[in-house]
Amino acid sequence: MTLRILQFQRKWLKDSLNKVTTEPVMFLYMFAFMLTSVVEQRFYVDRACRVDLGFSDEICTNIASNSSEKVIVQKYVAVFVQYNTIAMHGVPLVLALFLGAWSDKNGGARKGPLLAGLLGKTIYSVMFAVNAWQDSWPLYFSLYTATLPPALTGADLAIFMATFSYVADVTTPEERTLRITLLQVSYLITIPTGVALGKILFNATGESVVICFLVNAALLVVALIYAALRLNWRSAKRVMDTAKVVEKRKPFLCDFFDRQHLADTIRTVFRKRPGSRRAYLWGLLIAMGLYTFHRDESSLMYLYTQLTFNFDLNLYSNFRTYQSGVYVLGILCVMPIMTKVCKLPDAAAVLVGAAAHAAARVVFILAQMPYMLYVGATLSSLGPIVAPVIKSMVTKVVPIRDRGKVMSILASADNAVPLFSGVVYSQVYNATITTFPQAFFIITIAAQLLVMAIMGGIQCSLKSGRLDDGETPPAAQVDEPLQRSPSKASIHSVTD
Repeated sequence: MTLRILQFQRKWLKDSLNKVTTEPVMFLYMFAFMLTSVVEQRFYVDRACRVDLGFSDEICTNIASNSSEKVIVQKYVAVFVQYNTIAMHGVPLVLALFLGAWSDKNGGARKGPLLAGLLGKTIYSVMFAVNAWQDSWPLYFSLYTATLPPALTGADLAIFMATFSYVADVTTPEERTLRITLLQVSYLITIPTGVALGKILFNATGESVVICFLVNAALLVVALIYAALRLNWRSAKRVMDTAKVVEKRKPFLCDFFDRQHLADTIRTVFRKRPGSRRAYLWGLLIAMGLYTFHRDESSLMYLYTQLTFNFDLNLYSNFRTYQSGVYVLGILCVMPIMTKVCKLPDAAAVLVGAAAHAAARVVFILAQMPYMLYVGATLSSLGPIVAPVIKSMVTKVVPIRDRGKVMSILASADNAVPLFSGVVYSQVYNATITTFPQAFFIITIAAQLLVMAIMGGIQCSLKSGRLDDGETPPAAQVDEPLQRSPSKASIHSVTD
């Protein structure tokens, strides 16, 4: 009996490990990011104060106590964050229009874009360390030398598109929502530990931004090595005709930037689909864009807490650690209950998450004491379930051959939004900094209410209450018949 139990445990462990694919990559990638996230915000303020604006060391060291200079520095940093966001997301937005279609055409080639994105983020970390080392360089040098070059690799967009598409390719529709949620958890769980350890590392190294970002780069190198050794170059079995095989022999740049990829990507969005699936796809893409609108709120949260509650790096790190900790607890504890126990439809789960985010911002606006920020963070603990559930719903709307394209469109929405949201948040914050600095939270509330409206409409229109039959055989779908003449050769590309 004991031997059977051991054999069962060994088999269960082996099967579980075989299912692990891109989760360690996301864990290392996000852990590296969170390790330096607060340090990076602090660097912006300090470098702008000392170099760009030329204030004295005494003023910049005690910037929280110098109200007039603090407002000047915060306005300057808010504008910088606006331009830095545009630089960070502009180029990847263009790449995304080709990335998904190229990946789909090449048999689910997710590994290449993932490695390129990780390499870009490694370059960013190394160059940021160089900027911190050169203490006479103005703040905008980090934009030119650290932000722009990695953008050419796709950076964050390529990483997210590749990892989520990979998991979607290797899972069934029934398990996909949970698996994508677990992928989301794999990087959300690093947020509290990353922020906390980042504070410890920063203090232990004598407030060395250089060392912090070199550790960041080292973690990304480990992620690169894991992805290169563990993941398959292609994540899905597919059918490719002879013409497409010949196309693969073209030079890489000609193949990647093929106009047909752009046409295929656009066609994926506008193509007629069974039932109301085209409308659902549009609704989900818009909802994702609106949900991610609040992402740029975090860039101003550090400035706001410093301005209103005199938070320093340690106090803000404590708040971020708590906030991200309850995020992880919320998604780990509540998501399985929603999907497995309560059998809650995906759209209803999104409604709950968006409502939690909106309620939290109401508390942030009304907060007069720091503890109220923690109350708001607790309320928003269910918010992070929105993104993975929407991504899962998107993969259920389209067949597998369109999955890379639609995920790249989703990534495009993710990256297009900051081009506008960064400007909106920065301009609102600067315009209200002396009168009503918490006004930027109203933007988040409005965006989340719109998400709720869209998901409510989708839920009401679903006759079965669920969106779980999007992977019907291609021959049965009215939007993409795969009728091939017997005279044409078909090549089955079976991936490793």
